[in-house]
Amino acid sequence: MYGLVGVLVVLFIWWATTSIPVSTTTEVIREFQAHPSGDLMLGKHVEREVISSNPLISPRALATPQETLRGAWTLLTQSSDFQPSLLEHIYWSTRRVLIGFLISALIAIPLGTALALFPRARALFSPIISFLRPLPSISWVPLAVIWFGVSEFEKLMILFMGCFTAALLYTMEAALKVDPVLIRAARNLGASERQILFKVLLPAAMPNIFAGLKVVLAIAWTCIIS
Repeated sequence: MYGLVGVLVVLFIWWATTSIPVSTTTEVIREFQAHPSGDLMLGKHVEREVISSNPLISPRALATPQETLRGAWTLLTQSSDFQPSLLEHIYWSTRRVLIGFLISALIAIPLGTALALFPRARALFSPIISFLRPLPSISWVPLAVIWFGVSEFEKLMILFMGCFTAALLYTMEAALKVDPVLIRAARNLGASERQILFKVLLPAAMPNIFAGLKVVLAIAWTCIIS
């Protein structure tokens, strides 16, 4: 509720400072009326006074809300052979983000869970993960262009490589945070490793995994913007 009130206050201030006149300017415009013979120099000299209203902020510095809405509608709906509309850009960006995010999550969740279950595998891959962990997502752009060229696949690979490491780490940490008492209790009750994985470990780790995936989705949007 308070957020909506804040937005309305900002919109009102925007409209007031760009639309309500606070001063007027008087201009004298000189014109010449053509002589019936067609000679402008022999025409009648006319002066007319124009009074213009000046808002607090000039429209040249900040457009009014009405002008902004008209411009936004034009960007959203109008397209050409060389310039797609904003809706088309939004569609393709969203499509790429979702594909890259889903592929990285589908691979990272099983792999991260496996690394959490097997300490030797975790120790083996830990140096590689530690090397990839601090790399920003935008650092993959030059390598992706060299490896895959400028194409749709290259864009998807940038998103995948930017999201995969983060998704892997969040999944592994979520699985490692599961209370070991739950796993020991399941083993003592005769549960198999498969049952422990799907009925104990993953359900207990899933809230933290989804919390990490929200961050990964934000990383995907950062990749597509960069």
